[in-house]
Amino acid sequence: MKHLFWGLLLALIVITPITAQKQTTTLSSSKALDLMSKARKNDLHYNEYLNIGYYLLRENKPDRANRYFSMAAKKYLYFNKEYKYLGRNKLAKKLEKLQNETDSLIRLNYLTSTNPKILKEIELYKSVTKKSYSKLIRLIEDEQQKNKIVSRYLVRWGKKSKILKTFIPEHRELMKPKTEFETKTQYKARKNKYEALEKEATKEIDQRIAKIEIPFDKALKACASQKSKVKKRKGSNEFIKRYPPMLAKYSDNRNYIKDLKYNAEKQEFTIVVRFKNENNVLKPYVNKTYTVQVPQNEAQQFKVLKESNQYFFFLQDLRAVISGGKTYLINPINTWYTRLNCDKNNEKATLLVNNSPDTKEINTYLKNIISKQPAFIKEAKRLQESYLSDYTKGVRAEISIAFDETGKYKHTYIEYKIGNRLATENLHRDGSDKQGGAKRSLLYSVNEIMKKQHVNIIPPTKQCQPQPSSFTFDYPLSKK
Repeated sequence: MKHLFWGLLLALIVITPITAQKQTTTLSSSKALDLMSKARKNDLHYNEYLNIGYYLLRENKPDRANRYFSMAAKKYLYFNKEYKYLGRNKLAKKLEKLQNETDSLIRLNYLTSTNPKILKEIELYKSVTKKSYSKLIRLIEDEQQKNKIVSRYLVRWGKKSKILKTFIPEHRELMKPKTEFETKTQYKARKNKYEALEKEATKEIDQRIAKIEIPFDKALKACASQKSKVKKRKGSNEFIKRYPPMLAKYSDNRNYIKDLKYNAEKQEFTIVVRFKNENNVLKPYVNKTYTVQVPQNEAQQFKVLKESNQYFFFLQDLRAVISGGKTYLINPINTWYTRLNCDKNNEKATLLVNNSPDTKEINTYLKNIISKQPAFIKEAKRLQESYLSDYTKGVRAEISIAFDETGKYKHTYIEYKIGNRLATENLHRDGSDKQGGAKRSLLYSVNEIMKKQHVNIIPPTKQCQPQPSSFTFDYPLSKK
């Protein structure tokens, strides 16, 4: 038995490499038929059309093979057009042309104005232009790196195809079906000889294909995604060129003031502008609403002069109004171009107490003002007594205070935990939580405290865009 075991092990060691050598790139009949069936209904990849063609060549069906080689050629042209790799010199010329276009847009004198506020707005437009074009240049550079991977596949598969289209007809005798005058062993040996010869003929190019670091499907997906980003950025740049800085009257061929209303409480005008939506037949006009701060003693004159006022626009947005010799800037608006122009990536929230910034940690400040209020202490004590009577140890309330994008208090959420897991509810026989009433009262007390406190925040920002936020602190309810 011992000799038999070692004999079997030795046989396995000898047989394994022989089996591994039988791996081939040729399609089996079932796989080829399956791909041909899919080709009737769906689009296949370039290499899949080639593989079907090779299979049909081996089967001595050159006419049918050429039909699939023709489909592969069309697919090649499509990929080469959609994900074209320009090469270093052509790419450098294309990027240089874009850089020159950026420079010319930035150098233009859009308005002859000495108004410092208007000039500052024009500088904002130029900064947006510069950053948008710089982003396009980076995107195109990345696109070409991704296209290069797909191009490598196409070139190397093309070289392999050239080899096989010559090799297969020359060695077709070895791939003939089994005849009645040869044994299964002889047929298998003949087939294995062909596969070994084909593998040797394509060995070098197969190694070069295997060296490409990213799988073809993944590379193709990355190219499509990058192409979409480039297209979007090109659209933004066309928009930038189409809507440069301009001073307009109350009504012109591109936009007009649809509504102008004053709010004396806020001392601000709400201005509704109707813009002509060029290149959009389905939605020829778009309305946008803006607010501008105007002191109460200047508001009446501002409205009386509405038709003689000058309205400063760029990128299909109202940015300022010049009225009676004064320039009124539109209240900050959060748009794609202001986010693009933002130099700050992420900014933390700042505490505001009575509308004044405070340097205290927000979590600590909230815990202090809430946990010291009599209403909260009363409800927390009820819960503490309830948990103590049930001998539950280490229970704490995790209190989260949420604020919206404007920095105003939104709501409170409380979870009860032991360590990192939720505290198991202590239930009555009817299935209700014994502490349910006390928990609701605690939540209500926190909510009421927050409504009465003059606490809000300057919201955290992400690329200059205000974000909702939440601040959490723990309050112990039973001993550890």
